[in-house]
Amino acid sequence: KDMMIGLAIVNPVYFGCMMVGAMKSLQISLSIILGAILGPAFFFISPEWSILYGGVLAGTIAYFVGELK
Repeated sequence: KDMMIGLAIVNPVYFGCMMVGAMKSLQISLSIILGAILGPAFFFISPEWSILYGGVLAGTIAYFVGELK
């Protein structure tokens, strides 16, 4: 049981480190940061689709910001 708790803690830490390591350009950084903000915000509107809505909107905004530069 302790091993399962340890793995449950290591997985989000690993995922967070991988996201920080991937933040090499403005578009990627903006999409990750906006996705982290918009995902929980959309949870109040639609809990089932919040990750999809947040990711699509964050990626779209980051794409257009990158294209403007």
